Amino acid sequence: MTIEDTVTIGATGTVVSATIAVASLFVAEAHGGVKPMSKADRKSTEKNMRGVLKPAAFPSIDFTSTSVDVRDGILDVRGEVALLGLSRPVAMSGSVSETGVVQMKTVMTQSHWGIVPFSAFLGALRLADDVTVEVSGALTPISPE
Repeated sequence: MTIEDTVTIGATGTVVSATIAVASLFVAEAHGGVKPMSKADRKSTEKNMRGVLKPAAFPSIDFTSTSVDVRDGILDVRGEVALLGLSRPVAMSGSVSETGVVQMKTVMTQSHWGIVPFSAFLGALRLADDVTVEVSGALTPISPE
């Protein structure tokens, strides 16, 4: 997955924003199915994902924080995710290493953005409504103008 992210530190505090190119998304792992996900299943799921996320109409998924709390290397970030033309609140938690690498995780409920979870083979293969999203990247301080 290709992620372009920005962290801005200025006089008003910390703002976290990220832009994710929808066309770059792929299935990294699949858990809990009736059968293990094969390469063909993964390819079919990714094709369906692109159909659902409509990258031609909505080329990016955007996140902008509304609050960022950093204490002892632990991050609590709240903000809005814009997906398929809809913005919904999301809370993420994670950590910041001494070298400035951020690792965060959240659970996003697909139906909050009008997405019906993927299902195939008469329901033998399906995704849960809740999807875990993990993000990692390096902090980049930007000087205030």
